[in-house]
Formats: sequence, structure tokens, C-alpha cells
Amino acid sequence: LLAAGIILLLNYYHPFAYATPLLIGIGLIPLQALINLQLETARAAKDVTLAYAPSLIVWPVLIVCGAFLVLETSHSLTGNLAIVIAQIALLAAVLFQLGLLLLKLNQEFVASKPVYAIREWLGVAVVMLLQFSCFIILSKSDTVMVGSILGAEEAGLYGAAVKTAEWVSFVLIIVNIVAAPSFAALYAKKDIEGLQKVVSAVAVWIFWPSLAVSLLLIVFSQPILGIFGSEFIAADWQLKILVFGRAIGAWCGSVGYLMVMTGHQNKSLPVFIYATVINIVLNAIAIPLIGAVGAAIATAFCSALWNIWLSFLVVKYVGVNPLVFRGLFQRSSSTSEIET
Repeated sequence: LLAAGIILLLNYYHPFAYATPLLIGIGLIPLQALINLQLETARAAKDVTLAYAPSLIVWPVLIVCGAFLVLETSHSLTGNLAIVIAQIALLAAVLFQLGLLLLKLNQEFVASKPVYAIREWLGVAVVMLLQFSCFIILSKSDTVMVGSILGAEEAGLYGAAVKTAEWVSFVLIIVNIVAAPSFAALYAKKDIEGLQKVVSAVAVWIFWPSLAVSLLLIVFSQPILGIFGSEFIAADWQLKILVFGRAIGAWCGSVGYLMVMTGHQNKSLPVFIYATVINIVLNAIAIPLIGAVGAAIATAFCSALWNIWLSFLVVKYVGVNPLVFRGLFQRSSSTSEIET
């Protein structure tokens, strides 16, 4: 409501073309918040399919089907109409997920008297909001600064390198989806030995695929960037540097999730804040000096910095070693703990 009021006020004094799309699109925000809440609830209930299928599969499919239906009936599709279709599709996905989630909770969990800890929840929520905000700034500031300092063309080339380098973290994201609830469960049971086994196993699962993807992107960086167009080959070195930073982050393991899922999010917040500030400062210095390569160096350095820093905090506060090297040289690692 506040955002809608600001947009209406700005449009009243200074009319702009994007006012209507923004006002329509604001309706997506509460729906996205709901589907994310239900996603985490389903993850806590250890149902990964129910958690991610509505937002990653059902919603996009409904959007495509809705857009196709509109095109077939009216032979035109505007941007505003596409946003409306996305809203209706997301509402359907939210209701679909909510129905299945309530059914699962009623069947598998015994009803009990609700307990509210609003102050505690708000404290955690504020910290998580700050962490996520820092993470977004950390991941977007380099591209924004390249565009503002070097221009839109350089930002486009650099953006392609950034998106391609994200392939390295794909396995890390997937494994964290499955393993994160186990971190909380084992830590709550004070089963540090079991938690270490799971963390070591997860680190190995992440290491080999991320190593393979990293080598692929480094060796074949030019042909891969050439997929976007011949002019994107100029971002060759940016991609290699960013891949190196991503690889270090992947090899540090699930450090971010370990801190959050074990209740140590307050200890990790300064890491995100300092890394974000350092990233902005380094980009401001490096981009005018050496261009987009400087942005890649600054971003890769900060990515490695906060992951390594969090690794030390995990060892100190959680009591487990998240680095892949322990898992690689550990003779026996248990995967059965993840199912508990």
C-alpha cells in the first residue's frame, strides 16, 4: 500500500510510462510472500516437491498457458495484461499449494495449542531481512556500477558473464534445498557428530559437480559466451574470474545455511554487511581503473571473503568443519542422516 501510494504520488506530479505496470505488479508482492512462506513450511515438513513445484513449475506453466490462451482469443498481448495473467496464475499456484499443504499437515502432524513468540520471530526476521538485502546488493551492485560508470553496452557484456558464472552454484543451491532441514534437526538434537557427517557428505556432493562446471566454463569460456553473440566473447576474462570466486564459495560448503539453521544468524550478519560495503568500495575503485575486469575481481574477492569468513564462524559456533577437504579425506561419510 505504501509503495502504491508513492507511485501514485510520483505519477501525479511527474507522469511516467511505468506507473500503471508498477501499480498492477505490486499485487504480486503479497502473493510471492505467501508462496515463499508456504515453501519454507513445506521444506520444514520435508516435502521438497510440494515446496518448490508450485513456484518453479506450476506458476510458469500457468503463465505460458494463460498467455497462449489470450493470444489465441484476442490476437494481442500487452505488458499490462501479461502482468495480470502472472497475478492470476500465481494466485492459483498459491491456493493449490495451500490446499496440499493443509492436507499434509492435517494427516501427518497432531494439532496442538499454538505458541506465539512474536518478539523472537521479529528479531530473527529483521536479521534475515538485512542478510538477504545485503546478499541482493552484493550480487547486483557490480552490474549496476559497471552500467553507471562504463555504460549499458559494457553492463550487458558483464551481465552475461555474471549469469553464466552462476552455473557453478547450481549444485550448491539444489543440495542446500535438500540438506538444510537436516542441519536444524541434527543441531536441535545436539548430534554434532551426525551433523558433521552430513555436512561432510554434502560438501563432497557439491565439490565434484562444481569443479566440473568450473573447469568447463574456464576452458570453454569463449564458445559458451559466444552463444549470446560474438560480441560477448569480450567478457572472457570477467567470466573466468567470476567462476573462480563462485568455485571458492561452493567449496566452502553450506556455510550460510549452517549459520541460519542452527540459530547463529546474528553472528553472520556482520559478515554480510562488511562484505557488501567492501564490494561497493572495491568496485568504485577498480571499475574506473581496469573496467569490467575490475568489477569481476572485486566481486570474486568479496564472494570468497564472506564464504571463508562464514566457514570460520561455523567451526567456532556450530562445532563442525564445513570445508570440502574434510569430506574428501574422511573415509566414511553417512548420507542416512539426511533422511532423519
